[in-house]
Amino acid sequence: MADAHDRHEFFATLPVRRNVDAVIVNSFNIVPEEVEKLSNMKVPIVGINIPSINGFNATVSIDDRQAMHVAVEHLFSMGHRRIAYAHETSNDNNQHMVFSAEARLHGLMETAEKRKMTVERIAIRNYEDATNTILNSLLTMDPAPTALYCESDELALPVIYKLCQYGHAVPQELSVIGFDNVPLAAKIGLTTLHQDPFNMGENAARKMLSVMSGKTPKPLHETLQAQLMMHETTAFID
Repeated sequence: MADAHDRHEFFATLPVRRNVDAVIVNSFNIVPEEVEKLSNMKVPIVGINIPSINGFNATVSIDDRQAMHVAVEHLFSMGHRRIAYAHETSNDNNQHMVFSAEARLHGLMETAEKRKMTVERIAIRNYEDATNTILNSLLTMDPAPTALYCESDELALPVIYKLCQYGHAVPQELSVIGFDNVPLAAKIGLTTLHQDPFNMGENAARKMLSVMSGKTPKPLHETLQAQLMMHETTAFID
C-alpha cells in the first residue's frame, strides 16, 4: 500500500475477497474502523515498526525515540550544536498516514532541546527530488549547520555523493548520520543506526503463526534497540 487510498481500498474490498488469514502492517498506522473490520472477520493483525500497538494482536518494533537520543548525543559529544534534520513529510497522497519514522523526529527534538541544540528541519514532500531539496536547504542556511541527520540511509548516501561532487568535504565541513545501516553504508563509511529488518520480519512471522494457531506469542509486543554504527562521516568540531 503506497498511500492512504491504497490502504482504504484494501480494507474496503477485504470482506468481499475474504482471502487472507492474517495481515502484517509495516511502518504505518491503521485506523480503528480497519482494526474493527479485521476483528469482526477473525483476521489477526501483526505490526512491524508501527506507530501504535493499539488494536494489534502482536508487534515487533525498534525504539525510534531512543535511537535518535543516541544519535543526537553522539553529535553533541563531538561538539555539534547546530544540526539539520532531513525527513519525509506528508503529501496529498499520504496525509492521512502516520508513519513510525515520525517518532524519530520527536526523539531528535526532545534530546536537542535538552542539550540546547538548534535543529533546522528539511521537510521532503517529493522523494524523487529529495537530494536537491536537502542540498539547496543546506547551502542556504545561515548560519550553516555543522551536522546533517537523515531519516534514512537512502536520503543520506546520495547527499554525501553530491556534496563531494560540489567540493564540500564530509565530515570536515559537515558530519552526516543516516538510519537503517543498509549494505552500502559500511562501504561508503556512513555513520548510521542499525536495525535488522530480516530479524524483525522473521519475528513478526513467528508471532503471526502463533496467533493464527490460537497461541499467545511471547513477548507479545517486542521492542528492539537500534545500534549506532560509527564510521567516517562524523567528526569532532572545534
